[in-house]
Amino acid sequence: MNSDIRWGVPSDGHTFPIYAGPADDMDRIAEFADERGVQHIRFGGDTWRLTADEGPEAQAETATGTWTAKGNSDKFHTADRVTINADRHEIGIIAESRRNFVLDIDGEKAGQYSSDNRGLRNVHVEFEGPGEKLPLDVQVFVSWVARRTLETRVVRTTGMLTMALAICVVIAIVVWFTT
Repeated sequence: MNSDIRWGVPSDGHTFPIYAGPADDMDRIAEFADERGVQHIRFGGDTWRLTADEGPEAQAETATGTWTAKGNSDKFHTADRVTINADRHEIGIIAESRRNFVLDIDGEKAGQYSSDNRGLRNVHVEFEGPGEKLPLDVQVFVSWVARRTLETRVVRTTGMLTMALAICVVIAIVVWFTT
């Protein structure tokens, strides 16, 4: 039984180490890499090919089949519920707020994660109850989906902020030259 999955900061700029266990006794169990636009996770001697686009679905090709995560909206970043199907397990991710998420298995809380405290850089998924009993590879996949939910929301917010600043610059230039 495992209660925590944590992602470390990449040492080479694109390969994130993934650790399992409590903070005082973590074991490196996998790594996530984004190399030239191709994302994959190396776990237990296997390499999972990850695919995700602007749509509501993300998936991993693993040794045991295709695992999926599907949001309840037309885009992943606007979904307030994501359903994960991995190796005969169904896990729900429910957005409690913009920053806090809860894992759900059969209506019972199975864990949580948050974007607070540099949550995107240092993803920390806490498993409890039925979440602790999930196989380690499923927990790693859930942590990738958790990172994906955080990442898509940050990219969306950054894009909206960039557009707002561009509009402000145009307005400032117009005001500058008309006065």
